[in-house]
Amino acid sequence: YVYIPAEARDAVIRVAAESLEIRMIAVGGLPSKVAALPVGDVAVVINSGTADLSVIRSTPQDDKVETLPTLPAVNAMAVSPSGESVVIYYSTELAESGDPVGDLQTIQVLVFEPGKDKTKIRQVSVGFHPTAVHFHEEGTQAYVVTDDGVSIIDLHGLADGTIAHTVPVTIDALEKPDDREVFITRDGRYAVIRDIHKTDLRIVDLVEETMSTVTLHGLPTDLDLVPGMNRCIVIMREQDQAVVVDFKRVADGEEDALVQVDLTGSYAGAAAVSAAGDRAVLYSTTDAMKSVAVMDLETQGYPWVTYPVQKIVKGVAISAAGQ
Repeated sequence: YVYIPAEARDAVIRVAAESLEIRMIAVGGLPSKVAALPVGDVAVVINSGTADLSVIRSTPQDDKVETLPTLPAVNAMAVSPSGESVVIYYSTELAESGDPVGDLQTIQVLVFEPGKDKTKIRQVSVGFHPTAVHFHEEGTQAYVVTDDGVSIIDLHGLADGTIAHTVPVTIDALEKPDDREVFITRDGRYAVIRDIHKTDLRIVDLVEETMSTVTLHGLPTDLDLVPGMNRCIVIMREQDQAVVVDFKRVADGEEDALVQVDLTGSYAGAAAVSAAGDRAVLYSTTDAMKSVAVMDLETQGYPWVTYPVQKIVKGVAISAAGQ
């Protein structure tokens, strides 16, 4: 099914993908956000007009709607890969001028148990000002990026009123949180922090709670995690260079933790990495370049080959199968 919020009607439109049947489902006031779970025919809807949410469970015959209260002004949600948890929170980045201000240190977690038609909701205290939510690849933990660091939530057996443990990602009390990007590996072991105005990267071990610094020779224009390898690829456009960073070797102080790759001739300023982590597509959106480069991330030295394209590149996406 495809679910489409219809704010003016206080409803969600459900479209059946096979029959194309259209059905109107009554929910709360002003449904503004909707997300479908990756398992089962279930959707979650944030109703901004009535400060609640609707959980829709669909069958070919009907749609059952469950209503749950939310914190004021929540406007963002993140769904775990397993579909067993959904994090609901207030995001200042998504708020529009004139919108009411929500809670800046509390989130809610929806818990879906297999075979049950009732949803549990848990309130959790996290660091100040949540800006993003990541999940462990197995759906066991949630990682909430805040101004104070990364708040870690154990999702299995989560109790209402839990205070999440927060791991700091900086030792600089004057650092501006708005200037940093936080990336978290799928296994939840490492967080990579990039300040958009600095050439340094910070690698934080979220288990050992240790912090390492990597100094680059230029300002990164893009950073992408390499899935499944606890590595990242950093593109430095002005230097015609890419750097592949191995987080564990950085933490262990090994000399070969960084591998530099000369990108002269590619004009790359950004990268897209395949889900398997075996290749990266390098590209530029700023120059009138009609080419992309494909880098082999499994071969020593990370060789790359340029391919012409017919038009200027606006962006790159790689298929789920990586082909």
